Amino acid sequence: MNIRHRQISPYYQRAFTLLELLIALSLFAVLSVIAYGGLRSVIDADRASQKQAQRLARMQTAYAILARDLRQAIDRPIRDAFGDELPALQGQSHQIELSRSGRRNPANLPRSRLQRIAYRFADHKLYRLSWSILDRAQDSAAHEQVLLDELDQFNLSYLAYDDQWRPSWPPAAVNHRQPGRPLPRALQISLENESWGHIEWTFALATPAAHEQQQQP
Repeated sequence: MNIRHRQISPYYQRAFTLLELLIALSLFAVLSVIAYGGLRSVIDADRASQKQAQRLARMQTAYAILARDLRQAIDRPIRDAFGDELPALQGQSHQIELSRSGRRNPANLPRSRLQRIAYRFADHKLYRLSWSILDRAQDSAAHEQVLLDELDQFNLSYLAYDDQWRPSWPPAAVNHRQPGRPLPRALQISLENESWGHIEWTFALATPAAHEQQQQP
């Protein structure tokens, strides 16, 4: 009686069953969801951090520009487009217009170092306006720049020489043609938005003696 021995090939491997494949796919899907959720959280946190850093940079830039303009405010009335005289500084709670010195001229162009600028709050944005000349004509256009956006509130207050804060400038009792005190002692800016909450900035304006020193060559 001949007995044949069945030889098993060394290359023979046991295959996965359907149930094992389904379990493996389910585990892979669960791990993928967990990994994607963690990656999404990291990406969202990075985007929020970048957005917050950009807001901080814009806030710091706006503060630097405001500080430069207000600290260089000067007693220089102007003529508007209709020839009427405007005070060196005039403002309400949501806007201000003033003359400033220290205008840069790196190309040595034949123009004044004085400049007329304005700030205006509208549509939750803070705008900075500037004119190329002091005494404007009817065709004088202002260059407009958005300094801050997403603002909920923006208010200006003016410190008079009686140490009282006023909502507008010049006060009714002050004649802007009278030399000596055409500018407030200081200016306070209050702003508020969802990211930073309530912020107050106070800027001291130059004294008349300091203006005289700035005008000297």
